[in-house]
Amino acid sequence: WDTPRLEGSLRLRNGSVYLPTQNITVRDITATSQFTPGRIELVQLKANSNGRLEASGWLAMNGFLPGPFELSVSGQNLRVADTRNLQMVSSIQATVSGTPDGATATGRITLERGAIHLEEFGEPQVEAVRLDDEAPSWLDGLDLYRQLTLDMRIRTDRNVWFRNRSGP
Repeated sequence: WDTPRLEGSLRLRNGSVYLPTQNITVRDITATSQFTPGRIELVQLKANSNGRLEASGWLAMNGFLPGPFELSVSGQNLRVADTRNLQMVSSIQATVSGTPDGATATGRITLERGAIHLEEFGEPQVEAVRLDDEAPSWLDGLDLYRQLTLDMRIRTDRNVWFRNRSGP
């Protein structure tokens, strides 16, 4: 256990996963990974969520401890949410790189089409918002998430709508 040696490969074919909070199913998941001493490489990942997603990357390992990493992701016309309050299709071209102590995400996200339904959106009254009782996210416990620097360009096409749920 003092000096683990990870070697070999891993392949996944015809995978699928249902994401209940987004109400979408990602299908046709295929992945190929290579394991060599000191490195895990995601040679290729492909998936379908109405559009196509592709990713590749690597992670340096020091024994069982993760080190520097890089992940590149690209996708076109991906259904990312289909819930009562959010329906969204987007595209992404991004790279996340760094170490477990801090990383940077760069690239662009385009919201292609969708609808964001809000209660009483556009009403003249002002509503007080209080976040003190907000439940913590599972991301709050991840040091990498707290140390993430975002340098992303986010673009919204004309087919993205904010809608009032309580009125026409």
